[in-house]
Amino acid sequence: MYRYSIYTLLVTTSIVAVFVAIANRSRLKDRLPETWNLVEITDAALRDGETAIASDVLVWQIKEDCRPRRVESCIMWLHLADQIKPKWRISHLGRTPLERRNQWENYIVWDGPYIYYRDFDHPPSSAEILSFVSATCWTWE
Repeated sequence: MYRYSIYTLLVTTSIVAVFVAIANRSRLKDRLPETWNLVEITDAALRDGETAIASDVLVWQIKEDCRPRRVESCIMWLHLADQIKPKWRISHLGRTPLERRNQWENYIVWDGPYIYYRDFDHPPSSAEILSFVSATCWTWE
C-alpha cells in the first residue's frame, strides 16, 4: 500500500497545474500575432446589439506587397447570445494596420460575388466552414 500525505498530494498537484498553465499560456501566446486583440476582432464581427458567448480565430494570415500594403485577415467562429434561439457565425475579417483606417472590419470585396459572413442555427460542421471559406476571397498562401 502506498502512503502519501495530503501535503505531498497537494504539492504534487500544484506543481502539475503550474506546468500545465505555463504550457497552455505559451501555446496560446503563439497562436495569434502579438498585435492582435481577440476582443477587437470579435467586436468587428458583431452586428448592432449582438453579444458573443464565445469566439475564436480559426485561421489567419498576413500579406504584404511592395507598395507597401499590409493586409491582416482571419476567419472567425462566434457563438452568439440570442434570447430566441442559439446562433453561430463564421466571419471573414481584415484590417490594414499601416494605413490610417486600421481597425478590424468585415472583409468585403466590391467587384464580384462574395460572402463575408454566414449565420447558422447550429454549430457549423467542418464541411460548412470549408464551404464558407471557399465562398470568400480567402487564399491558402
